[in-house]
Amino acid sequence: MKKSLKPLLWLLVLVMSISLVAVFSSVGCMGVDESVVEEVTDQPIEESEKVEEQSINILSPNGGEVWIEGNTYNITWDSSGIEKVNLSVACGGKAWDIAFGVGAKSGVYSWKIPDGLISGFGITKSDAMKVRVYDEKNSSIYGENDNYFTIIAVEETTTKGKIAFTSDRDRNYEIYIINVDGSGQINLTDNPANDFCPCFSH
Repeated sequence: MKKSLKPLLWLLVLVMSISLVAVFSSVGCMGVDESVVEEVTDQPIEESEKVEEQSINILSPNGGEVWIEGNTYNITWDSSGIEKVNLSVACGGKAWDIAFGVGAKSGVYSWKIPDGLISGFGITKSDAMKVRVYDEKNSSIYGENDNYFTIIAVEETTTKGKIAFTSDRDRNYEIYIINVDGSGQINLTDNPANDFCPCFSH
């Protein structure tokens, strides 16, 4: 008598079904490893590259200096985020460029004051001088001296290598003398009245 294979087939199907249910149940019950989650969430977020602030600050001249036509002086500054600068000077509001494409990091430019810069206007001095150092690519980024400085002409009254001039740097005109090389400045007057027209007696 032949045995029926159907019971065996049903038994095999039943065993396989039970096995699959057990596998799916074990997977569904698996917990998430919290240490892995913490490790991922604790990773620092990279900050975007910081942009260096652009600035220029004039160091010299910064007010009160007396420079003389024909002599050479250093214009100095410090800066950040700037590659190259241009320089200009202004006398009573009129400005003109004196240098282009100077390396900003050098922080210095030696300027020979041209003869006639002041005397060419028929005056012997200007005590309202300004220097501007500005970004070659963006002129709105610049630095200027905080206070006026003075440029005087060699033709100003002189004797024995001395120059006499007046200045209102202290908001009151006083008389000064200085060596022709710009050294040895001396204030000769100090009173509430305005002092003008210095001259040497002969």
